Amino acid sequence: MMTAEQRPRRLAVLVWVSGVVLMLAVGVGGTMAFWSDEATVETGSLAAGRLDVTLNGELAGEGGVLVDTQFQIADLVPGESFARVIAVGNGGTVPLDYTMTGSTSGTLGAALRWTVVPGGSATNAGTVAGGNRAGSCTGGSSTYPSAAISGSATSPTGVIATPRPLAVGASEQVCVIVALDANAASTLQEATATARFVITGIQRGAP
Repeated sequence: MMTAEQRPRRLAVLVWVSGVVLMLAVGVGGTMAFWSDEATVETGSLAAGRLDVTLNGELAGEGGVLVDTQFQIADLVPGESFARVIAVGNGGTVPLDYTMTGSTSGTLGAALRWTVVPGGSATNAGTVAGGNRAGSCTGGSSTYPSAAISGSATSPTGVIATPRPLAVGASEQVCVIVALDANAASTLQEATATARFVITGIQRGAP
């Protein structure tokens, strides 16, 4: 028969053994392997677009100046005019909106009157001999009336102030008429002037 002194010892041993078994169980559970998986997605090539305004099919690439030798007229007399079309194109890879400013230099500049008609076609009539040359634009809608433009390239006149859209690969004719004021002073005989038009393309949606 177990004495009273032996029973507590046995109980203590059982408790100790149970504790060891529990610790072993925890230790075994902590070393279990858990399966996992990982998946990755990679994007394709990311590339920026290219904005490119062309004029009369030229000036591919950024910037540039086109000297339009067809947009010139000699021996103007008061009241005569001349019309010429500038083809504004989008040679880039993204749609754009464009605006246009103008300025003049030279003594005759203040006596010149300009008309700008996006979407118009140019027609010229009359002769030098007749002193009755007349340029006109058909179609389109005028954005600048028959008026002088700035004599300063640093502060040009907006002749197409509201941006006009151009899709990729598209172009638009801009008809421009230059006229010598019918009241031009006699002192302007043999005076000259040069005009400068800057077409600025901006990305679609730009403020």
